[in-house]
Amino acid sequence: MDPRAEEGAPMPTGSRCLSAPFDGGEIPVYAYRPARADGRDVALLFPGMRRNAAGLRDKAIALCEATGLVVYAPLLDAQRFPRWRYQHGGVARDGALRPPEEWTAPLLQGLVDWTWRQCAPYRPRLRLFGHSAGGQLLSRVCAYAPLDGVERYVVSNPSSHVLPLHDESPPYGFAGIGDAAALRAYLGARLTLYLGGNDTGGANLARGGAARQGANRLERGRHAYQLARRVARELGMTLNWRLIEASGVGHSSREMLAAPACRLALGLEARAL
Repeated sequence: MDPRAEEGAPMPTGSRCLSAPFDGGEIPVYAYRPARADGRDVALLFPGMRRNAAGLRDKAIALCEATGLVVYAPLLDAQRFPRWRYQHGGVARDGALRPPEEWTAPLLQGLVDWTWRQCAPYRPRLRLFGHSAGGQLLSRVCAYAPLDGVERYVVSNPSSHVLPLHDESPPYGFAGIGDAAALRAYLGARLTLYLGGNDTGGANLARGGAARQGANRLERGRHAYQLARRVARELGMTLNWRLIEASGVGHSSREMLAAPACRLALGLEARAL
């Protein structure tokens, strides 16, 4: 595994495995830089429940070659980051709210800062893209502890969302956490709900409190968006979220990354090399 790159020395082209400081130690980060990258567009990728960070990086290579996007996929292993620390962002465990210093978001801020150092001297547009379990993680981070230096959160096919409701408990809402300003900040975040138009199956679908959001991932994503529109309207503010669907795609990170809609979800629609 390669050591961390020095500032001002961009990563060589092709696939690499780097090392980033994380949670008192280091973790592998699987990266890809296309030859024609200009340093303007970068994404951190967060995989699903199997935590196949290298695989998610590989699935993004065609997108990278087509758009010049540079990607970094950190491996947050299931041993150190079980469901409550990964999918639920460390915010709640067994129905009990955890103290903010135990949340996963501060660790992700360290990864964001590390990524910026890798990109020096460029000042890229940095997106966070999470699929399935990784999308659930980003939903919690965006809602409860948004990060500095992030252009957009792309939440792809998650089993559950944080709803903009004060009568729904974390990790599904804002009961007992945050205030009116936090809710407004969430509705004003640059968040994309990126859904597979055929993601209607039940395999590994979150149950419990998540079941109140809908019968499947597509239904839950649409519900979260429509609810956010309604709440924003009631608050007299403009919703800053996007809802984008990949037509004909089910619960597949490969197909979600390959779909033409992915460029729109990531804000790369004008990029073609």
